[in-house]
Amino acid sequence: MKSRINTTLKVLLFVGGFLFFGGNSFAQTFHAFLLASTLDPSIGSSCQQDFDRMEVEFATIANANNLEIKKYYLEGKNFSKEKLMEQLDKLECGPEDIVFFYYSGHGARSTTDASRWPQMFLSTVRLDRHYYPLEFVQEEIAKKNPKFQIVMADCCNEILPGLSHKIASRGGGSLVDDINESFDVYKNLFKMPAGKIIATSSSPGEQAFGDREGGFFTRSFLDAVQKSVMAAQPITWGDLMANTKKSTMDMCYDPYFFTPQYEIKLEEKVEEPEPEPVLASTENTVQEEIALEALSVDMTYNNEDVIENPLKDLLGILVSSDKAKSERIKLIKPTLEKVFAHENVKVTVFGRDGKTILDREPAQKFVKRLALSPNLVHLIEIRSKKDHKGRYTELDVHEYYKRQ
Repeated sequence: MKSRINTTLKVLLFVGGFLFFGGNSFAQTFHAFLLASTLDPSIGSSCQQDFDRMEVEFATIANANNLEIKKYYLEGKNFSKEKLMEQLDKLECGPEDIVFFYYSGHGARSTTDASRWPQMFLSTVRLDRHYYPLEFVQEEIAKKNPKFQIVMADCCNEILPGLSHKIASRGGGSLVDDINESFDVYKNLFKMPAGKIIATSSSPGEQAFGDREGGFFTRSFLDAVQKSVMAAQPITWGDLMANTKKSTMDMCYDPYFFTPQYEIKLEEKVEEPEPEPVLASTENTVQEEIALEALSVDMTYNNEDVIENPLKDLLGILVSSDKAKSERIKLIKPTLEKVFAHENVKVTVFGRDGKTILDREPAQKFVKRLALSPNLVHLIEIRSKKDHKGRYTELDVHEYYKRQ
């Protein structure tokens, strides 16, 4: 196999499993598998770009759908076939769970492979035993019976000399008109449909390309999703994949053309009658409203308490932006003490690409900015570290701003 830095020959597979959403009697978990060959001498930088972007996208999907995220991330020295098989073996899914598997690295197929999907190369030492068929991943996940499964691989099908086509994509904070309408795009794509989707970055007999900025198809897919999210415009899977195909082809030039292909099979949605509303007594309703109002302004914190969801407290400052400036300022100190281990905890703000650092500031400055920035409407926690009380000791975020 041969390769050049700045050039990777890619094939992308996007497989959706079955999805049928019923009631909310079961809690949902978003199982996020993210594997990237970041130490590979030829394509490591390209894989790192893919890893960074998908890490932000996974965090956003979980947040937009109010899902608990469980991470299975393998990169650097942890990138191996043995660790992947161990993670797949330990995977346990509830009846409402979603599994999204993403791989960026080398790939190949043997002359005797019956499957049209590639084998992933899960090492830096080129030995046959380090290859693992992507189809096996799909089968192993299916055994765990998740409600919805997506398997995506941006990997080499046949490693040949290619060209480098670098396109800068730094990205800043995300701009939206209405955060709820924008996140509805994610719900329509990942919660509502039932069925399966399969796609590859190139048609039979073709090659596909990527560079230091990542795989062309991966970037086109993520860009297509984000255009709909930022515009708060719902999109069908058919239109999404058509946009992805066009964008991918636009990035290529003669003689290096390749044509993405896809097949979408979604089940027709069966409309269920809305349940009759249960009317509560006026007395109970009033009492509940009083309790909720008291909860929304109660910032008291016992230093011995364990914080279960510190991000929720940070978002509490944002949703209180309709309060007077003086009231928001009063929230700064108690929120800082409750959410962070100390006032100098490092907070890093990343752009949409998951790599560009837009700001790095101490927690004290960060919390103050949240309280006093009326156009900052939402936060996505990308990664964090916490102490034994659940308070942040490190925090990386992506920010959403109201479009002006």
